[in-house]
Amino acid sequence: MRAKAGVQAGDIQKEAHMAFALGNLNEEAKEYRKAIKFYKRFFFCARILDDPVGASLGLNRLGVMYHKVKNYSKFILFQASHCSSTRSTSSSQTLKTSFLRTTTLVYLLDS
Repeated sequence: MRAKAGVQAGDIQKEAHMAFALGNLNEEAKEYRKAIKFYKRFFFCARILDDPVGASLGLNRLGVMYHKVKNYSKFILFQASHCSSTRSTSSSQTLKTSFLRTTTLVYLLDS
């Protein structure tokens, strides 16, 4: 989409880095709603750049932010998306960790 508008890939990469950094800053300041906005921007930049690791990281951070604002349905949605994206991009150890986090949450919600 941005390529059609004449935006260079380096600009998108810079935007991704800034969005992730701003997401982290807002997360540290406990401004989770603002962090969600920046992590979404980071996720979409990673998708545009065809960066599966960045996209997976974005999904994970979004899931964590939704957990912190107690929106558990979106948390499960983003963590499940993160888990499925790691199947094709990461090692089996990362997959096991993602699965354990998701199943732990489901157990906690059922309790």
